[in-house]
Amino acid sequence: MEDHMETSRLAISGAFAKGIPNFKSQPSIDAFDGDIAVYHAQPHGNRSPLDEVIVPTLAIAIDEVIDRKIAMLECHRSQQKC
Repeated sequence: MEDHMETSRLAISGAFAKGIPNFKSQPSIDAFDGDIAVYHAQPHGNRSPLDEVIVPTLAIAIDEVIDRKIAMLECHRSQQKC
């Protein structure tokens, strides 16, 4: 979904710009010199935008919360009209 792609782009741009001392922001904040992590999910179909196969190198078990995730998705209108 395009909104997910745009959100990802905003997060990446923010992570990149965090250390630029002359980057103007609203509200104005000082540059951040520490490490930052941006977590991504596996792409749909395990393919990059260039159709390259993506092989995951890390997985996080969500067994304990999968029922909660399903319940939350069921509350989301766009997920119900598929």
